[in-house]
Amino acid sequence: MTYSRYLCSGVLACTLALSGATVAACDGVVVSTAWVRTPPPGASMAAAYFTLENRGRTPARIVGVESPDFDGAMLHETRYVEGAARMRHVEAIDIEPGAHFRAAPGGTHVMLMGAHGELENGAIVHLRLLCAGGGALDLAAIITAQAPAGPAP
Repeated sequence: MTYSRYLCSGVLACTLALSGATVAACDGVVVSTAWVRTPPPGASMAAAYFTLENRGRTPARIVGVESPDFDGAMLHETRYVEGAARMRHVEAIDIEPGAHFRAAPGGTHVMLMGAHGELENGAIVHLRLLCAGGGALDLAAIITAQAPAGPAP
């Protein structure tokens, strides 16, 4: 690397540090209790749930999700409007240092669409949570009728 590249990298790093900007690449975020609720037979859609803990020193931001086992995946949330459940896309999930986030039925979750195979109890679904600033969290979620026991956030 040339001197000018070092200088530009240093100036950029100092500018970001002085501005208070952080790159939330999910460093220090730990995933636990990942699961997918068993859908009805023949269904091609499912919902995934998990718990995230930010053990890092900076806020983390999840900005998307992918799965090689489905045609599409997106962050969703369920809201109740006039007694009826409505789902909508969520742009991002923010997790402050030391905080937990729980994706759960009736709240925020990952909507999985277009399954590439049968969604049977005991099978594993692979997910990749995409982090702002780069990086990703890979997880394997078991298909089960009920949430597995795990740490409470």
